[in-house]
Amino acid sequence: MLRPIQRLLDLRPSELERGVLLFAYLFLVISGFVVAKAVRDALFLDQFGALLLPYADIAVAASVGLWVSVYLRIASRTSIRDLQVGSLVFFAVNCLVFWWLTGPGEAGCDHFAPRAYKHYRFEPPAIEMAVRQEASGTVVTLSAQKPALFVMLEAQLPGRFEDNAVDLMPGKPVSLRFLPADGIDAAALGEGLVVRSLHGSYASPAT
Repeated sequence: MLRPIQRLLDLRPSELERGVLLFAYLFLVISGFVVAKAVRDALFLDQFGALLLPYADIAVAASVGLWVSVYLRIASRTSIRDLQVGSLVFFAVNCLVFWWLTGPGEAGCDHFAPRAYKHYRFEPPAIEMAVRQEASGTVVTLSAQKPALFVMLEAQLPGRFEDNAVDLMPGKPVSLRFLPADGIDAAALGEGLVVRSLHGSYASPAT
């Protein structure tokens, strides 16, 4: 059973065990990197928005250059085994430290629909909206008495919302900041503000 694999990968019998271990090591490292990158981008966008993401990428590139130089210096003074083990321990400790610093945090909100949405019976979500002015700009807070999926805000003023098409759950309001176009006063944002959701797409006019 193992001979076809050895022939395919051009491995000697004594190299198969090491090859499997190396494959598992690289698979776990790359998988962890992909998952961590997705989580990093999601957390950054949720906290700071998409406008600052290019600056974060520039900062990451600069820090990578710094850490690579440190890594090469350490690699010239230690063995490969110690370098790999030390790197894994270092990143594991970093994950634990960031997890401890963030604390319990806030639970994310997402949903899974195994069937097409038209097969579900959505109850009227009774979405409520509140507009307020803050130092960072105009913020719209949405809340619902029933689950509401793909809730979108449409403004009559030129500009866009920092986020949109969100899910609302009872007791968990969501605040969205409006980013007006240059020279536009967003004080009158509440006038003509339209709220749409998936329920409105499938509900009949009578409901």
